[in-house]
Amino acid sequence: MLKAIARAHGWVRAILAGEYKDQRAIAAALGVNERYVSNHISAAFLAPKIVEQIAAGQEPPNLALPQLLDAVSLSWKEQYARFRGSV
Repeated sequence: MLKAIARAHGWVRAILAGEYKDQRAIAAALGVNERYVSNHISAAFLAPKIVEQIAAGQEPPNLALPQLLDAVSLSWKEQYARFRGSV
């Protein structure tokens, strides 16, 4: 999960720096489909406290990356509510 989170942050930084125009350009450069980038880039918007807990190994053992990415809202409050007691 941490690798995916770090990769997503790198992609967002690259877009903001003008290295890539958008997610489509990242997908083309990496040779992956755009949906993959679109799904994974949301990891860059996880609340810092949730990322810290994952880094500390405090996420639930049954929490998988797809489940985590599915729950990413731009609202950290909503993220905390979703994962209350989980991470």
